Amino acid sequence: MGHQALQRVSMRMLFDPKFAAQVYAAPDESLAGLEISSEERGWLLDVDPRAWTVDHERGPRTLRKLFDEFKGSTTLALSQTRSLASLQGFFQSTHFHEAVQQRGSLAQGYAVFLGELSSDPLVAQVASLEWMQARCRRELELCPRLHGMQTDWVVRAAGVDAAEFDGATLDALNSAEQALFALSLVPAAGLADDAPRPASVQPAPQTPLHLVARPIDGQVRLVSLGRMACLALLALEHPMPVAEAQARISALGLDMDRAGGLLSGLIQEGLVQT
Repeated sequence: MGHQALQRVSMRMLFDPKFAAQVYAAPDESLAGLEISSEERGWLLDVDPRAWTVDHERGPRTLRKLFDEFKGSTTLALSQTRSLASLQGFFQSTHFHEAVQQRGSLAQGYAVFLGELSSDPLVAQVASLEWMQARCRRELELCPRLHGMQTDWVVRAAGVDAAEFDGATLDALNSAEQALFALSLVPAAGLADDAPRPASVQPAPQTPLHLVARPIDGQVRLVSLGRMACLALLALEHPMPVAEAQARISALGLDMDRAGGLLSGLIQEGLVQT
């Protein structure tokens, strides 16, 4: 495991010059708790410190890939901070370092980072929504739920997820998309003081949205469903017998007949597979 830990530390040093400097200045403290031998630590410290900063575009290239999945929340966050450096701060954040060192999800860490970057709660809501869609896209690529299903069992379909969001989340996402479209017409306009920016949207927590991400025509789309349907989908994350699924849905506040009807409806809609 030592060589894997060493590789992950190396990646963190490539993206975060401050961390790289800390490793050279205080290796015992910086690498504490990691499965790295003294010999491997020596290999790391033998590298010319300048080698970690040769590729100045490594961070921007990675941000570009993250932006492709988090266009709305990134746009909203930047429109408020007005600072590209604030976005690049992701690579100095604990979210980035933990994702790399613990083999977590870089995209999930970025979503949380964006939510913390702004005081506007809608940024976190849009980031959470875009992360839900990203999870579904990854799941569709792997399709883990298609393997090992037993007869008369059910499970939430691959590429399907559900969550509750602030009532203004879609309005905030739409405002970001409109600003991005306006910028796409004349990209250099982004350098202007009066560049297109997302319209201000006020949170509406009193009217929550219950949204489902699902595959439609090869894309993960958003549809609005009732609260109970969303809760039922969340309860069916793992395969289980039909009777158990019906009982779990009933426990949400429905009698057994209505729970069975809801389950049947979700199956017919392709949101739950058998």
